[in-house]
Amino acid sequence: SHALMRECQAHLDDTKAWKVCAAAKSCTKRQEALEAQNMKLLDAARAFASTRKLEPQTLVDKLAKLKFAKREFKSQGMGDQTKSLECSPQSVLVGYGGRAVPSEVFAMFSHTTNLDTLGLVKDLWTECKKHCKDLCATSMSINKGQFQLHKDTNNIGDSWIITFGDYEGGDLWVHKHGFLNPKNALLRFDGKYHHCTTPFTGTRFSVVFYTDRRWAPGNFDMQRYLSASTGWVFPSAKWEHEARHRKYEEITWQEAYQDYLAACTERGTAAPAELDAEVEYLHSTI
Repeated sequence: SHALMRECQAHLDDTKAWKVCAAAKSCTKRQEALEAQNMKLLDAARAFASTRKLEPQTLVDKLAKLKFAKREFKSQGMGDQTKSLECSPQSVLVGYGGRAVPSEVFAMFSHTTNLDTLGLVKDLWTECKKHCKDLCATSMSINKGQFQLHKDTNNIGDSWIITFGDYEGGDLWVHKHGFLNPKNALLRFDGKYHHCTTPFTGTRFSVVFYTDRRWAPGNFDMQRYLSASTGWVFPSAKWEHEARHRKYEEITWQEAYQDYLAACTERGTAAPAELDAEVEYLHSTI
């Protein structure tokens, strides 16, 4: 919500914890800075929740809790969940690619802390975890629309994606890995490689799990709270170490785009004249 975002952002501005973390030379200092930051965010969330007497009132969370109680773990149900987010009145504006986009945020680090939709998080996480036992992340975003060609410079390690909706086309193209079809299927990919959504017709929703590069493993209160409330699994220290030390070939956006055009030609599908389609961030959880 707007008020909670402003309150938590004030803590970010006051502490400048991210600059401290970025400058830290040791994992210990980075972890201490992150723990202090997380405690401030958690305190702000609790204070805000107590003044508002927060309850899961949104349509999407009611639907999620009902579906979870019935153990209805099917891709169609997950698709209904993501579509229901359009009915949620709570949204904030965050920047992506130089533009402001709609976003409902449930977060631990980057943006804010929203405790209104734990039912949704629990439901989607439980379903996806069933299909991939290795699933771990710090963040989840639910999106509507088409991503332009980009790479996730603020993420580390593998990400997972699953898409829903009544649409044709809309594959995920990943540089050096080709075309992937995540429709109703949870797929793993490395967002450090340039990737984009291929053209599609209809309405396409995606759920993406990823790990923020500013995160460090530790037994933080917020992590324990999210794990207990939703079953969320955070990356291990070993996972984080491997992810941070991966080596990547230096590829420019222009080079990746030319490879994408060539892949589309070889496949016999049309590429967009320019990759500048907007995407709506409907929900993001960190």
